[in-house]
Order: sequence, then C-alpha cells, then structure tokens
Amino acid sequence: EGNILIILSSGSALSLNWPDVQQDERRIDCMRKSKFFLRGFALLSVALWIATANEKSIAFLAKDPPAVPVGFREKQKSISSRIRNAERGTPAKARRSSTGRSKFRELFAKFNSSAPINSENWIIVTTVNPPTRQMLEVCSIPDWNKLVVGDSSTPDSEWQKVEGCAYLSLADQLELDYHVGNLIPIKRYERKIIGYLFIIEAGGEIVFDTDDDNIQAAGVPLVLPHQDDSWLCCKTASDDETAWNAYAHFGREDIWNRGLPLDRTMSKIEYVTEAEGLTRVRPLIQQGLVNMDPDLDAIARLTKPFSEISNVRFSDDASVLAFPRWSYHPINSQNTVYTRDAMWALLLPTTTLWREDDIFRGYWNQRLLWEIGGSLIIQGATAYQVRNPHDFLLDLSQETDMYRNTAAMLKVLNEWRCPSDLTLGECVVDIHEMLHSDGYLKGKEDVVIAKAWNQDLLSLEYRFPSRVDITSSNKGEHPYYASCSLVNETYAMLPRQYVELRNTYKSTSGLFLANASREELEALFDPVECGQGDTRGCEATRG
Repeated sequence: EGNILIILSSGSALSLNWPDVQQDERRIDCMRKSKFFLRGFALLSVALWIATANEKSIAFLAKDPPAVPVGFREKQKSISSRIRNAERGTPAKARRSSTGRSKFRELFAKFNSSAPINSENWIIVTTVNPPTRQMLEVCSIPDWNKLVVGDSSTPDSEWQKVEGCAYLSLADQLELDYHVGNLIPIKRYERKIIGYLFIIEAGGEIVFDTDDDNIQAAGVPLVLPHQDDSWLCCKTASDDETAWNAYAHFGREDIWNRGLPLDRTMSKIEYVTEAEGLTRVRPLIQQGLVNMDPDLDAIARLTKPFSEISNVRFSDDASVLAFPRWSYHPINSQNTVYTRDAMWALLLPTTTLWREDDIFRGYWNQRLLWEIGGSLIIQGATAYQVRNPHDFLLDLSQETDMYRNTAAMLKVLNEWRCPSDLTLGECVVDIHEMLHSDGYLKGKEDVVIAKAWNQDLLSLEYRFPSRVDITSSNKGEHPYYASCSLVNETYAMLPRQYVELRNTYKSTSGLFLANASREELEALFDPVECGQGDTRGCEATRG
C-alpha cells in the first residue's frame, strides 16, 4: 500500500506513507521530537516480536529489506539537519551551496534566453492556473523581468511556453537548495518565498508583488523615489491612533482594507500638521490601491450593497499618504512595491490562514521599517482587479482571528523592542519569536522558517540596512523626520506623467482601461482558481 517502516539508527521506528512525506516534510520534525518515546516503543516491540517469532517471521527477517525510495534517506537527513540548525539559530551552511548556486545559474541563463533579463526591476506572481489573458498582459509589460512561481498543480508545460515570463516550477524551487525550500509546505501561496529569494540572488532592486487577477492601470507598475537621498513629502496620518483607514483618504470612507482593526474602520482619518514636521519620509514599501474590486474584508462584503463595492473608483485628487511610527495600515501582496532595502520583509507566515498571511506580514514589516528609518506609503489606485466569486461566509471564518486579535497585536508590536545589539536580520527572527510566544503566529514553524530565511539572505550576501535609534521621544531629533516646509516642497501626488499614461493606456486587446465599464473589464479576465491547501473561499468560475 505504499507504507514504509523506518527503523532509525537511534532504534526508533515509524510507519509513514511516502507521498505524504514528500508533501508535508514537517512530519520529520515530529519524528525528531518523538524519538525518545519511539526508541523505547520500538525496542520493546522488536523484543516481543523476536520472543514470539515462529519460523515464518524468522524467515521474513532473513530476507532483504524492502527498497527505500531513491534519495529518501538523504532527503530525511537534510531536512532534519536544517530544522535542528534553524532552531539553534546557527547557519546550516556558511555559504550558498554549490548545487544551489549551479542551479540558479542554469535557470538564470535559461530565463535570459527566453525572456531576456534586462532590468533590476521584477514582477512576481504565484499561480496554480494555466496562462490567462490577464497574466499574458503581465508577461507583456516592457522593461520589467516577470517571474511566475508554480506549485504542484500548476501546468508546467504551458507556462514554459509563455514568452515574456520566466517560470519557476516546484522542481526548480527544490533544486535551488535554499534553506527555506524544504520547510515551506507545497500547495501553499507561501511558495512565493522561493521566488523572492531567486530575485534577491539575481540582484533585483525592486520587487513588485502582485496576483494573477490584476491588471496594471497604466500598463506598468508605479515606483516612487526611495533611494537614500530621495525623500517624499507626504500627507501623513497622525500617530495618535495605532491604525487608520487609508480608503477614507482616497474618497471612500464607507469601506476599509482587509485586516484593519474593526474599531478603526469608520473613524475619520486625522493628519499630522506641517508644524509637527512629520511629512518627509523614505518610502521603502509602496502599497498601491486597486480600482473595481479593492481588498475588502468579508464583513464589508456581507454588509454593503453589491453596487457600492463592485465598481470602486478611488479619488485621483488625493495625495500620497504616509504612515508614521506607531501607526499602521494593512499591506497586502496584490499591488505592492518592495525596494531593495525592504526585501528582508518579503517573508510570509505559513501557519496563518489564507486570508491572513500577507496582512500579518505587512504589520511586522511596518514595525521593523521604523528600525531603519523607512516608511509605508499608500500611492492611490494603480491597478484594476476583477475578483472571482467568493463564499463570503467562508471568508468570514478565515478572517475571524484578524477581527479578534489585530488591535491587540498592534499594541504588542508597539511595545516590543528589538535588543540594540541585534542586526536587522536578527530582529526579523526576534519579532517572529515574540509573535509566536504571544499566540499571534500559531506554529513554531514560522520561527524556524524565519531563521532559515535570515540564513538564506546572508548566504546570498544581501546587505541588511543599518538600524537607527527610534527610542527618542522627541520627534524632531529622529533622523526619520524632517519638515517639508524646510525644503520648500509640496505634498507628493501621483506623478503627472504616470497619470497621463494611465488615462491613455490601452490593453493588448485595445481597450482603454480608464474609461472601461465593469463589464468591459470583466471581459479581459479569465476565471482563475484561488489556490490549494487550506480551505479557500473562492470558486473556479465566475457566475
């Protein structure tokens, strides 16, 4: 029946199903933790068996043992070693493995021949679907590298034929031999993490994180200045509250982003005045909104008339909005720019539910941005999304922990302090340990993966930004803050050239997106599956 009886060198025994071992390697962790119990149980079982053995059983013992699948022992040893090293906080390897590096070079050369890598800017998508019309739009974006990360059910052969997009199959991901590679479950959105590491190893300067149901409003992603000497003068939310509803700033006070604490959904946003000097920021993470079907939670979708939330158009007259330290806004993975100095923040949790992972990531991202003098900004609407039909009650059940716990988690994040002697990479691990110990991350796996992620970044020679002192209570003394009035600036808006491009952009089918109706936009989108793994709240077809 495919079962394997494993007699470990320590004397322990365990019967596993081989396909399950491949699909859920965290069982190896269970084996390791249970070794003392299993050792005694195995020895007792063998002793009883031998004591009662008849001729048939003795003859069976004399036979050669059944063959173990090729590479199983090596795979088991490698996974166990990685978990032990990650838990100890010590590097599994001091450097990038030679096999992983060779595989990266092979893939890089292959991608470069079919979809020339001629930019430091990367778009990344993970999908279980075949190439759709909206994804072919993405693959046609000029001057950007496009990386599609597959999973076990993604049709590899179809994606490998698509021009303009590089495709990273599940087999490729495992052969890249990153420390996190065997720790991330398959059939999960978080396989995207392997793609992030590939981009970092390729020297990417910008990661545009998006999904397979979006189309860029101007045909290309928008990236605002973010370098060390580039600061944006932004309208900035007050730090009097821990969270604000940015949708209100862009003209829709009646709806709110998924993951926003419920007690903050209908509050009127307050801003910092210029006199306080809190308006000049370095935008290391840049969140774009989406028109048509924005990111809403299930409560908004269940309580609002469909006509009010099915054709949303955010205001073009609102300025770029920034968030100061101690104040938060949800960040998703649908339309978001991560700059090189923020790529340490791309790590997604694996023990949260499907509707939570990017939201939880975004909150700890913002807390650590302050450690390096960085900021989150909301750009305004830069994409269109036509959302697949969802089971909103199922979405509601997936979001329940966010409704209950987010406000408390933000308070805990503001109270947390990373020890001053730790590097930023070590702070990433420390904040995961804190969130796990306080119950916001449900499993120890996320701590283990955070340590492995840190080791991967070090092995790829990623340079973590230096930390700054955020303990000063005087805002004017902090290097993060400077008054726009001192440099005679005005609040940042969407760049005029971008707005002109967006207003005149036509899709590859010839449709002017800026003036398109919902029905016309829907015609550009093929229905897609949400994904696999835990229970999803969406369907495969649009009705």
